Amino acid sequence: MTTQYGDFQQLYHRHWLLPDFSEDQRQRLSTVRVVVVGAGGLGLPALLTLAMAGVGTVGIVDGDVVEVTNLHRQWLYTLEDVGQNKAVVAERHLRERNPFIAYHLHPEFLTPQNAEQILQGYDCVVDATDSLAARYLINDVAYMLGKPVAYAAVYQYEGEYGLLNVPLGAQELSPNYRDLYPSLPAASLVPSCREIGVWGPLPNIVGALQATELVKWIARIGTPLVGAIVRIDLRQQRWERFQLAKNPENPLYQPDWRFDPAQYQPVCCDIPEVGWEEVWNNEGELIDIREWWERQQCSAGGRHLPLSQMQWEQIPRDRPVYIYCAAGNRSARLVMLLRQRGWHNVWNVRGGIAALKWDQMGENSNDKV
Repeated sequence: MTTQYGDFQQLYHRHWLLPDFSEDQRQRLSTVRVVVVGAGGLGLPALLTLAMAGVGTVGIVDGDVVEVTNLHRQWLYTLEDVGQNKAVVAERHLRERNPFIAYHLHPEFLTPQNAEQILQGYDCVVDATDSLAARYLINDVAYMLGKPVAYAAVYQYEGEYGLLNVPLGAQELSPNYRDLYPSLPAASLVPSCREIGVWGPLPNIVGALQATELVKWIARIGTPLVGAIVRIDLRQQRWERFQLAKNPENPLYQPDWRFDPAQYQPVCCDIPEVGWEEVWNNEGELIDIREWWERQQCSAGGRHLPLSQMQWEQIPRDRPVYIYCAAGNRSARLVMLLRQRGWHNVWNVRGGIAALKWDQMGENSNDKV
């Protein structure tokens, strides 16, 4: 195929000048099939890296739509893309950059019902999701199918990436995600980017790096991060690498393990909660654990103790305490920890400030300050 700007040889010319890119390595890249699950902050730089490296077939799985709040980190999208399916939009932008490879679209979320069917059509998987349930699903199906997984995750200013479940020969696989984190944690203990934020450059750096490690493994270049994880902290510019080992607690290694779709639903903890009505109608202290900038945007009153700076002794034990955040997740985790440490009178405000009906407040917010 030739375009008005040239052919594929010109597009990859700078890669092919490298001494590591032999004809055999080019062939490996041009014939491999890679699926990227998630076309968001991690997925877009991973997709660009794979497409521009000359990976023969790229699959894109995502049932989400582009939102304005995505654009500060999902740099492939534009304002004109808002409201459209991410997989469809990503494929259009990628094809404009590299029309010489094949793109397969899956404009749907990966689920326990479709995961095996989708993943078995590819040689490698890139986990670019922001859902822990999806991450465990990808890991377990890839383990069953013997597919390597390029893994990555981000949290505010920090991220990690590596290659998991890589075939080592003789039916042996490198460690997988459950060797690192054996069980799916409770949904209330897992923060989301919507709630805690993420620094725009971070997923773009980490997503490109996770795909780069996969390209290295496919093309047999250098020393890929097989069974290893690199963690980075961009605030401190700190990079750490550690090797994974097989974990005997990994449920996939147990003889009675079976693929059960129900296990990929986030687990809920029994955390003591109250609604805003109960907060207003009962005596006690209201505490806002959001960060200062969140407090500036809106407030339901109460004492302000940002979670990032909190000390245990700041939480009273001698009276009821109602703790709230943006959506109820951070406060739920804190309440659970406090209860475990002997605070028996602390309660999570269900749904956080997002669940508050503002016409319900009146002067109530001042009662708990």
